[in-house]
Amino acid sequence: DIYEENPDEQYKIICEELKKYQPELLERPEIIALTKAEGMDAEMIDFQISKLRKVANSSQIFVISSSAHQGLKEVLRALRKQVEDFRNSQSEIDANEEENEDIAVISLSQDEINKAWTVNFNEEENIFEVYGEKIEKFARRTNFMNIHGVNRLRDILRKMGIEHELRRMGAENSSIISISGNQFELVDSNWED
Repeated sequence: DIYEENPDEQYKIICEELKKYQPELLERPEIIALTKAEGMDAEMIDFQISKLRKVANSSQIFVISSSAHQGLKEVLRALRKQVEDFRNSQSEIDANEEENEDIAVISLSQDEINKAWTVNFNEEENIFEVYGEKIEKFARRTNFMNIHGVNRLRDILRKMGIEHELRRMGAENSSIISISGNQFELVDSNWED
């Protein structure tokens, strides 16, 4: 009401009530309409608007009179524009969220990364090279002078699925395998159970 002595105080009261009711409403764009302006002179209207600007400087302020049908179209146009802008921005946000939801992100845990390995065939040296943190750690701890230690490493290769990959890549029992600089045959031809 433009006839209020302190429209700025009334504005603060309304904001406090909105904050108690639903705080997120205060984050939305707003339009202020000073009503019942039909009998007020322009100087007084400007004075009331300047009071409101001190507390609501980013808001659009309209002066309307419903009985005199003044300013109604302008405020309705501004309201429609803000609603359309808000809906468009929400549509973009929703589209981005849907786009992000459609993309499944699958990542490996640190434990899985540590267990990962790769096998390469070195044609020049005719050997299969195995890389991976966990299998290389086992190879470094293996005594390659002890047949039982090497067979234990072969067993680990089988359990980790590395032997299967070696066979898939064409490795045979007599193929040379290299892990961390140590070389051995895939299956020891001299080993007897």
